[in-house]
Amino acid sequence: MQKLLIIASALFWSILMVGSVAAQTAVTTYHYDNLRTGWNQNETLLTATNFPNNFGLLQTVELDDQVDAQPLIVPSLNIAGGTHDVVYVVTESNTIYAIDASTGAILVQRNLGPPVPVTASLHCNFNGPNVGINGTPVIDLNSQTLYVIAYVNGSPPTYQLHALNLTTLMDRWNSPLTVGASHKLTNGSAYSFDATYERQRPGLVLFYYRSKRPDLDVKPDAPRSAVSATCFQRNHEVGFWGGALSILLGRLAVLGEATLL
Repeated sequence: MQKLLIIASALFWSILMVGSVAAQTAVTTYHYDNLRTGWNQNETLLTATNFPNNFGLLQTVELDDQVDAQPLIVPSLNIAGGTHDVVYVVTESNTIYAIDASTGAILVQRNLGPPVPVTASLHCNFNGPNVGINGTPVIDLNSQTLYVIAYVNGSPPTYQLHALNLTTLMDRWNSPLTVGASHKLTNGSAYSFDATYERQRPGLVLFYYRSKRPDLDVKPDAPRSAVSATCFQRNHEVGFWGGALSILLGRLAVLGEATLL
């Protein structure tokens, strides 16, 4: 069963209204920034008086499944043999699309593996027929990389963290990585991450760091990028539903259903 993505003019207002390429602003993470404010501080043209009378549907693009993650935008990208303002959209069938914002043409698309049927996802009824890419990806413009987590069906199912080339959607070196972790509990027992029971919902967040061990790092002064994708919902119980909230004073803050960590 195929779904339709409706692209409205509000989403692409900053791209359509700005004549200068240099003035266009990319939307590379959930709600614009790591504070998750939803505020585009670079929007300087749109006002209550110049809001367009023709506001409404621009394009309709046929996709392969439901879209739950926020689309991301990279303007003036050299892709598919030309320069395009590109919207990246991901679906619950684990498909990622690079779409021309002006024409609705699909420039590049790639599937990252079979999704998990909702009937096998521990009675969570908030999805359509499949559970695939649920959390919003994040884009690193410096390395031209899009990071995304796909929920891939198997025995057992796994979460795959992909680092994709923005223009080809092919995996970078050492990608994908299977998400996994273990921890010793206070009672002495060990708990291991189990993708069968966990649900990845939050948007990914990108942050940069520098090495503190120059004796072990060939480029100790070079900034590194990292992706936080560790917020999962445990067995349809208390978990993290929103994105990582902020990077403040070197710490990552996330909002859970019960507490702020």
